[in-house]
Amino acid sequence: MYKCPICLMICRATVQHSCGQRFCRDCCEEWEAQSNTCACCRQEGMVAPDFRSRREIKALLISCSKKCGQTFRLQDKERHLSKQCDKREVPCSDCKVQVVLSSMPDHRAFTCPYRLVPCKICDDLVEFREKERHSKQCAFDKCAEQAIENKMLVERNTFLEKENARLRALLENSLTVRSSENEDGFHDNNNNNEKDSSDEDYVGSIMEELD
Repeated sequence: MYKCPICLMICRATVQHSCGQRFCRDCCEEWEAQSNTCACCRQEGMVAPDFRSRREIKALLISCSKKCGQTFRLQDKERHLSKQCDKREVPCSDCKVQVVLSSMPDHRAFTCPYRLVPCKICDDLVEFREKERHSKQCAFDKCAEQAIENKMLVERNTFLEKENARLRALLENSLTVRSSENEDGFHDNNNNNEKDSSDEDYVGSIMEELD
């Protein structure tokens, strides 16, 4: 009913020949440039705009060509495709790549080069496009940090070994002096008992320092 017999599509800016046949305005003008007759009946006649058909065509319900599942009036087609269709392509706010709107969450989560991913070394979140560079720098920093920690550990162990050796020597020297005093009989038995007790306390305090 609304199909143009020349382009075989729905009429655009419908015009009607005096014989009753409808055409697209552009198709009709192109035909008339070659012939003054109707493209269907081959008779001469008048051609005029068909405003009623134009209104009826605009009100026709059609399905979205992008298969989003929605139907709308033909006159709303451009608005639907540009602003309402879930299958329309829109630019990603980060990488500016055109992506189907309904697929945007997956794009932002799995394919956008600007998405954030955790570094396997430091657990910081970095952009995917910077991941390789960050990993190399992070690994270098980690090695440097580990080297510093190892050096500090070696220095600490060396200090503790020297301190232990010093304390042991001090302990041995102290015990030797006290043993010599006991043998010379400078103190009576009570004093010796007290000294034995003080020796044990002293030895205990030294051993605690060694530990």
